[in-house]
Amino acid sequence: MPAFTALIHTDPTGGFDVSFPDIPGLSTHSATRKAAPDVALLALLGHLKQLHAAGEPIPIPSTLELSGKPDDNNGEAILVEV
Repeated sequence: MPAFTALIHTDPTGGFDVSFPDIPGLSTHSATRKAAPDVALLALLGHLKQLHAAGEPIPIPSTLELSGKPDDNNGEAILVEV
């Protein structure tokens, strides 16, 4: 299964923002850190379905080494499998 890297950032106003480095413009928000991976998966699947329906190419996930530890500049990296 392909897996895309997602970055989870703490939102200063509350909750957590999730972005995808391989898919510019795709981001989502989760109320809790625990729910962030599930919210990220739903956003990613919806985006990929839209690309497919429009006949657009599906991005190829890049390969990144993940530490799983928060980073003040880049957020916490997780893999989202589709």
